[in-house]
Amino acid sequence: MTHGMVMGFASVLLPELRKTTDIDESTATWIASIFGISLLLGTIVAPVVMNTYGRRSANIFSASLMTVGWLIIAFFGSASSLLLARFLQGFSMGMLADMGNILIGECCSPRNRGVLLSSICLAIMIGTFIVHFLGTAISWQSIALVSACIAFVDLVIILLSPESPSFYATKGKYEECRKSFHWLRGYSEEEELEKLIKINMTRKCNETVFSDKSIKDKVRRKLVYLKTTLSKREVYKPVIIMLHLYGINQWTGAITFDTYTKDIIDVVLGTDINFPVIIVSLDLQRLVSSALALVVVKMCRRKLVLVTTMSINVICYLSIALYVYLKTHSMLGFDHFFIGLVLIHIHLFSTMVGAMPLTNIIAGEVFPLEHRGLCGMLGIIFFSINETINIKSARYLFASIGVHGAYTIYGALVVYCATVAWTLLPETKDRVLLEIEEEFRGEPFIVESKLIEDNNEIEKV
Repeated sequence: MTHGMVMGFASVLLPELRKTTDIDESTATWIASIFGISLLLGTIVAPVVMNTYGRRSANIFSASLMTVGWLIIAFFGSASSLLLARFLQGFSMGMLADMGNILIGECCSPRNRGVLLSSICLAIMIGTFIVHFLGTAISWQSIALVSACIAFVDLVIILLSPESPSFYATKGKYEECRKSFHWLRGYSEEEELEKLIKINMTRKCNETVFSDKSIKDKVRRKLVYLKTTLSKREVYKPVIIMLHLYGINQWTGAITFDTYTKDIIDVVLGTDINFPVIIVSLDLQRLVSSALALVVVKMCRRKLVLVTTMSINVICYLSIALYVYLKTHSMLGFDHFFIGLVLIHIHLFSTMVGAMPLTNIIAGEVFPLEHRGLCGMLGIIFFSINETINIKSARYLFASIGVHGAYTIYGALVVYCATVAWTLLPETKDRVLLEIEEEFRGEPFIVESKLIEDNNEIEKV
């Protein structure tokens, strides 16, 4: 929710800054986009914290930064304080973006994983709706204070939640792993639990073989590890898939629309409209669409959802671009603002049902357990770079080639990213994470006879 509130807050904050302060346009766009840069830094730090101290500790740190960021916005209104606050929020979002999908993927059952991962998108939309709705009634400082309270509630929830069973397994804490797994899922999925423990027991046994090497050998082994890891099929194929899915998430239009809502609506619908009512209607539609996405991902295959929603998205991009071009050149024989409104609704519907939930779902399903932090970091680095470029460049694209030109470019980017992702992505619906990893590997982790030998050796050690 706080992630959505950070993204939606820019569309409330920027118009008010232009009216009530002497902050120039360049500074205003930096206030809107700086969280994309700090998101990159948070992404780099997240794997280190997650793998060393656990998913829960990283989550606590992330929620604390988000709360502090909102409090700074609520009580300090200068450009420097706004930049600092948005920087802290971006850092928090970077950690959460790398960790949230991984954590949910590790903690929930395969039969519920898709729904729970897609609920991230619903929560983001709820956060955006709250900000936009409050923006029609109270000041942006008061909105920040409400957001700080929500972020604090988030922190309390995390403090009451358990650590991921997968983290305990990678650290050799198998009893804690069992307790956490049973707390989260009960006792109906013991086969997955035992397989998770056995695989990590084998890995821990192999690690002890090298524990007596010198520091020089350890450094060399780390470099070899990095090179070897990135050359593995179960690593580079999911990373390539997620780079393009994060590209889809970024360029399908929801983030651009949230940041420059008024700029886009003024061009597509005109300025003589009831802007707050239009915004609330769009937010309500996106909430309904996000809720519908829970049903869609529960019933439909991932690749079917991807190709269907991305086709709708590209068609809407091109339709809006053509409509705006004809409208600005007075070439329409008939025009009504409902035409543009319907196109915007369908466009955002495609992002809420497809691009947004699918990115979260696939990110929680395809990365290998042993290298999950590294893979997530690479994906979010790409996402944060795209987010900064997107938000920073959108206003200049609108000014130079118009909304219709920018939307045509965005449509082309979506076509490319969706084609690559659909080609490489295996079907992951309702499958155990270890099975998905085995498909990327092209072979099972341990054949049955080898597993018996390894278990005997582990018992001896």
